[in-house]
Amino acid sequence: MTVFEITDMTCGHCARTIAKAIAAVDEDARLDFDIPRQRVEIQSADASVRDLSDAIAQAGYSPRLASDTNARAADGKAAQRSGCCCGQ
Repeated sequence: MTVFEITDMTCGHCARTIAKAIAAVDEDARLDFDIPRQRVEIQSADASVRDLSDAIAQAGYSPRLASDTNARAADGKAAQRSGCCCGQ
């Protein structure tokens, strides 16, 4: 499983856009989004971490490989989204 932090993912539309991008590189990938924590877990048998990261970036987001499952800052503050279509 690969976990990305995507600090500019703020809503369901963002998640759907990312899911579509991932499906383009692995249509069988399993995704689990945690929008409040700005994370996505991806189980892919076909795509490399690089392929997944590149797909997310090409969709207009900034993926960062999570170093572990508790990679969020202790204060829980989320980064501000600058380009979401819904203005958040």
